[in-house]
Amino acid sequence: MIIHYFNLMFKILNRKLTDFGLPVLVGYLLIFSIFFFGSDHLFNNFEKLKFKSIYLASSFILSFRLSDVNKINYLKTHLTKINVFKIRCLENIIISIPFLSFLLFKGLFQSALILLIINCLLPLLTFKSNFKIVIPTPFSKYPYEYIIGFRKSFLLCFFSYLLTFISIYVRNINLGIFSLILIFFICMSFYSIPEKSFYIAIYSCDSKTFLKKKIETLIKCTLIMTLPISLFLMIFFLNDILLIFFFQIIGFFYVITSLLSKYSVFPSKISIQEGLIIFFSITMPPILLISIPYYYKLSKSKVKKILE
Repeated sequence: MIIHYFNLMFKILNRKLTDFGLPVLVGYLLIFSIFFFGSDHLFNNFEKLKFKSIYLASSFILSFRLSDVNKINYLKTHLTKINVFKIRCLENIIISIPFLSFLLFKGLFQSALILLIINCLLPLLTFKSNFKIVIPTPFSKYPYEYIIGFRKSFLLCFFSYLLTFISIYVRNINLGIFSLILIFFICMSFYSIPEKSFYIAIYSCDSKTFLKKKIETLIKCTLIMTLPISLFLMIFFLNDILLIFFFQIIGFFYVITSLLSKYSVFPSKISIQEGLIIFFSITMPPILLISIPYYYKLSKSKVKKILE
């Protein structure tokens, strides 16, 4: 049963990567690269004590999320207590492996030992998550993608804004650009899952006008999410204004590509083929000159069948 559980979790993770528009292998490489370079940046720009505090806290937060009482109770209804305990131990160890590896790589053996011990003790505890809060958003006039997506990815958005202020504090424009790119990736993820046909049929217009309205909404909402980061970076990194402006513009094209790719296969989800095209468009921006018109043409054809 334990093997089946982790096999299911692995498949769910793979599904999330493909839903995001990334091939599984590329997704894992991207996660590894972001984690390693992010960890290395924290290590190089903070004192050892601050770095260890931030690093250990990040690992514990991920482990705490696995100790939710609702999840534990659900597992207990299907598995024995000993198997539930084993699953929780293995989950915490798996979550801590990347953190442990980096701490050992940097020679912080004492911190690695503390991390391992605490993660092994956490399965003895459970944490209630009955508290609920409705997060206000600036997207009430633009339902579906952004109002739902923002609430689901609120913590990730907060982390991105936090990275912006850290980049200003340590005077590192590369970290600031990364935080801006991260927000654009978050916006792209809002278009990974297609809505029901009903949400398209309610529009009383042709397919061209529909896509135009969608793109206009995309630009307005994405601007709301990215403009604060761009403005702060432009104020504190005056010499890099053109670089910041470039990533701001190219980011809009990335999100537009994500929107058009969604409607190009509607009502199906984005396949690996579309995911590869999006990936290569991101890594090689000139491809956007081909992929955007291509997806636009396909999207008009798909939407036309619903609207007309």
